[in-house]
This record gives sequence, structure tokens and C-alpha cells, in this order.
Amino acid sequence: MGGSVMRAIARTGLLICIIATTGRSATATAEEQRGPDRTPDFSGTWTRDVKRSENPFTGPSTIVIEQTGSELTTRSTKGQARVERYRLDASESVNEERDGTKSKSTARWDGETLIVTSAVSPLAANPYTRTTTYSLASGGKELIIDTDTVSAAAKPLRFR
Repeated sequence: MGGSVMRAIARTGLLICIIATTGRSATATAEEQRGPDRTPDFSGTWTRDVKRSENPFTGPSTIVIEQTGSELTTRSTKGQARVERYRLDASESVNEERDGTKSKSTARWDGETLIVTSAVSPLAANPYTRTTTYSLASGGKELIIDTDTVSAAAKPLRFR
């Protein structure tokens, strides 16, 4: 796979440890916010901690997440603003990739972790699968996003 395609694939993942959220109560823990029988709420504005990220990209990066009972929406604010929407009931969601092609994704819960699996077929490269997991740490004050990208034509990429 060409270097520019690999960079494009790498840029699609936010494989990051993100901290500093807004829109949350500073005194309530994540458990108190969601209650005993609810899934985590990732809503907020999150800024990447470059020092703690594995393979961090240059420059600051912020992501805004809005979550309802049925959908998670992410908006990146670095460079080209990108919006992705995922249905939280494991049904298929379709989003546009940076090259204009469509990715097909499903989101499912594994305990308190949200797992989004996307099938991507770029115009100028081999198809690949991207798995992105979202979880909270530090009492809901940190959002951990792990992204694994696997293509039959290249070594897997992993970002945190």
C-alpha cells in the first residue's frame, strides 16, 4: 500500500488517549452519571494528550462526541472537519471516508466498551477493516480510543 494511502488510513483513526472533557459534571463519577444499568456516555469535547498517545500525529486534536440512546456522533475539529454517525443497536451505519468512498460500520457494546467495526474500500487501495474501541478511564475524565486497521495487503496498524 502506498505511503499516502497508509497516511490517509492512519489519519482516519483517532488511536489516542484523550483527556479534558467539557459538558460533564466535575464532581460526578462516570458510574454516578450513567447509573447502574446504563452504558457509558462518551458525550463531550475531548482533546488528545499527545504525550500519552501511541504514534501521535502532529499538532493538537479535538473531537466532539454527542451520544443519545440510539446513536453516537463524532466530529473532528482538526483540519478537514469530519462527522461520523454510528447506530448503537448493532445495525449498519454508512459514513463517508476522506477519499469520498463509503464505509459500512456496526457498533456494539462489550460491557462498558463501545466497539465500532468498519469495512472500508478506498478508491486507490486495498479494502481494509478498521476496529475502533471507545472506553472511559479515570472516573469518566479520560476517553480512550484504540484503533486497529487490518488490510490483506499490509501489516496491521494499531493506534492509541
